[in-house]
Amino acid sequence: MPTPTPPLCPVHRTPMTPKISAFGPWFLCVEPDCDYRVSADRRTGEPLGTPTDAAGREARKRAHAAFDALWRRDYEGNSRRRSRCYRWLASVLGLTEAECHIARFDVARCDEVVRAVQALTAGRADWRGVLLSARFDPPRDSAEAEKGTPEWGLA
Repeated sequence: MPTPTPPLCPVHRTPMTPKISAFGPWFLCVEPDCDYRVSADRRTGEPLGTPTDAAGREARKRAHAAFDALWRRDYEGNSRRRSRCYRWLASVLGLTEAECHIARFDVARCDEVVRAVQALTAGRADWRGVLLSARFDPPRDSAEAEKGTPEWGLA
């Protein structure tokens, strides 16, 4: 297995150091008092997102809590449902499916995720039907994403 390339700390622009914790592998900034870190894949050691500070990690937790509830509730076949929910989220945020990973989002984008989920589910008994029946076509590439996309399911 090749050694993964450590990500750079976005503040200090220095390579981050790999560490192992009870939660799995991480990359941490080597500078004292720097709180930037990112988790890594247990098998490959590759970073699972972009490095962030405590505020970013908390925002990602909020975004995941809101978003994951869409595909985890009362359903079997969660992997298919999860993919469909990510297609919906990508279309709402104007991202490609490849770009649509909460572990790569900053605080503002995480707040957008929470608002999008709230807009979809608030006062709507049919929100599951929106996710099941609508056709979501997220942008295929960055150029298409810049054109903007309709907010599927939020009308």
